[in-house]
Amino acid sequence: DNQSSKNSAAIAASTTANTGSVGVTNFDRSSNKLGLAFKYTPTSLVSVQYWQKSRTDVGATTAGTGYVTPWSAGATAANVTSKGDAKDSGYAFVVKHDLGGGLMAHGQYSKANNIKASGVEQANTGAHAYTLGATYSLSKRTHVFGSYHMIKNQANAAYNMTGGNYASGTSRTGADVKMMAVGMIHNF
Repeated sequence: DNQSSKNSAAIAASTTANTGSVGVTNFDRSSNKLGLAFKYTPTSLVSVQYWQKSRTDVGATTAGTGYVTPWSAGATAANVTSKGDAKDSGYAFVVKHDLGGGLMAHGQYSKANNIKASGVEQANTGAHAYTLGATYSLSKRTHVFGSYHMIKNQANAAYNMTGGNYASGTSRTGADVKMMAVGMIHNF
């Protein structure tokens, strides 16, 4: 998967408790993701994924109007007050195993590497994430599920969980994020 945009619109400067004054000029960005999966039974698989994102400011001229670290909002102020670029990468392993009788176990381990800002690795800006869960089929179209998710942020990272129009809240720099999910899926 490859995504890119050129000369994206500027974002007005703002101030946050974690990062101080943050401003962003126009920027170019790209994202690449590579994944490989192996199906070891008709309904069970293991996969590995690697991703890399980069962002370069366009037209930044002074400190304080450069990039905001795009993948770790709570990173140290040095990461967000100078013009330049930011690069982020990581990988994930996913297992989905059919236990039989309509029960499917799933797990994931992910690691976000330290962010590189203008070619300099920023200390403690990575994270590890874990997911364990199960899905049980009530019928061909209806399933119930339960899962536990955790992100362990390093001291200068603030990764969080978002998706499906929800967020787990505002993550503080260095804080671990934990979430439990229980629900039902019905395919029409």
